Amino acid sequence: MELARIGYDTSATDLARAGLDRLDLAARAAGLTVTIEEAAASELPFDDASFNYVLAYNVIHHGDRDAVRSSLVEVRRVLRIGGVFQATLLSRRSAARSTGIEVSPNTYIWRDGDTDHQHPHYFCDGRDLSAFLGDFEWLFLEDRPVRDRPDYRHWHFAAERRT
Repeated sequence: MELARIGYDTSATDLARAGLDRLDLAARAAGLTVTIEEAAASELPFDDASFNYVLAYNVIHHGDRDAVRSSLVEVRRVLRIGGVFQATLLSRRSAARSTGIEVSPNTYIWRDGDTDHQHPHYFCDGRDLSAFLGDFEWLFLEDRPVRDRPDYRHWHFAAERRT
């Protein structure tokens, strides 16, 4: 919503209708226009090369390696050459992995009552990121702990689509 507030054409996608409805209400209350689409990151409802900037904060790691790769293929598809992709992904350095149940390589779920953790979460390393993003050029890349969950680490990064 902040990008819309400073004047950018803004679109948002998610599979959670409730979250999209909250965003829609907040945007309308602020007098902002945000195009909202209910969709999976692996099936973005946008034309090829239609964005200069894509932000995926704490979202693409929900799934296994193939789901993450599919989502990143879609990001590349909708991003223009020279466009920037900024995102977070879970880091394999996270101690939280040891408390989950591994359901496929580097993919974990938890049965701790927290509904956010009862579906797969993929944890990657730097080699995964490089493989996933291929010819993107790194603008920044940092593996850091989550402020309120020190057992979790996230990769924070921005990369530019080069070809």
